[in-house]
Amino acid sequence: MITLMPSRLQSTFRVAYCFIRQILLLLWEVPVVWFFMAKLKAGALPSGHAWITGDEPDGSGSVWRRNIVYRSPTRMPGASLETDEHIIEKTGLFLAKMVGRSIGEAEIPQGPRRRMPHAVNYIHGSVHYNGAFLVFDDFLDLSGHLADAGFRRDLIRFGREEKREVTLVFRQRVYDPLEYAYCIGCVRAHLPWFSNGNGPSRKPVLWGNTAPHPAINLINGAWMGDRYHLWRGDYPRLIRKPIEPGRYFQRPYLASKADYSLIEKLLAWYMFMDVRSRGFWGQLFFTNRRKIEPHRLEEYRKAGGYWNWYACYHVPFPLQLGMRKTPVKPVSTNPEQP
Repeated sequence: MITLMPSRLQSTFRVAYCFIRQILLLLWEVPVVWFFMAKLKAGALPSGHAWITGDEPDGSGSVWRRNIVYRSPTRMPGASLETDEHIIEKTGLFLAKMVGRSIGEAEIPQGPRRRMPHAVNYIHGSVHYNGAFLVFDDFLDLSGHLADAGFRRDLIRFGREEKREVTLVFRQRVYDPLEYAYCIGCVRAHLPWFSNGNGPSRKPVLWGNTAPHPAINLINGAWMGDRYHLWRGDYPRLIRKPIEPGRYFQRPYLASKADYSLIEKLLAWYMFMDVRSRGFWGQLFFTNRRKIEPHRLEEYRKAGGYWNWYACYHVPFPLQLGMRKTPVKPVSTNPEQP
């Protein structure tokens, strides 16, 4: 009992530090987004820019494959390096298309065709072109990595040295939304960055959005420098070179985890309650849901409003009696997603 106490205290302090730092980062980033929403309008990027195509300036192809900095040893049958690259290509192309919705002479009014404000669409350029990708089998695979102190140190060192946005992408496309929520709670417990859990489900998981594959964006604030260069029209500085291969994540990691801790489940429940407290607006912080999803307003009313309608999948209180220990029910994926 005594020998375990230091590690438990260390874990408690890490969770507290990560939580406080995430709140402070959020308080800084939100006003910055509002500022650029007022400054950056449609057409801030020239047509054919690399943030829209994903192509390298030398014509050697897309940049996304070269920015895969870590691939976990897979346990999935039939998986290969080409499969990982295909997943990242789909993810990068999806994000590039979001940037493309804010380019062109004709203004696309905010609605179902353009869900995000222009300034938020441009943020996805930093994420997909200048960012980095790490690929894992499933949620427990990532959680096991995060339980390894060496992996956490390498990931935080990468973010500090490279100053890039980081996206964690999963090979498994069918998943249980409750397990996904717990995985996001695990990420929040171990890393000092805000994170969104996106995926191909019909309903978001916590603060997430639609994506071709389940992917967690580690929003560390690196996008703000790119947004400044875009605002100033300094287009060459928006294009960063691919990440030097073999520099990061070169050691083996002890990625083993059977279930999620109570604090990780509590963090997932807290995020659910945070989304729920916003009622019909849910996780759409910079977007008017009435404009982009008018059909859901009727759904909201039929369900009984604030207390009976959730903008994301439900996450029960972790100490609720009879709650299943491990989630098993797969989510229905969106057939319209690539």
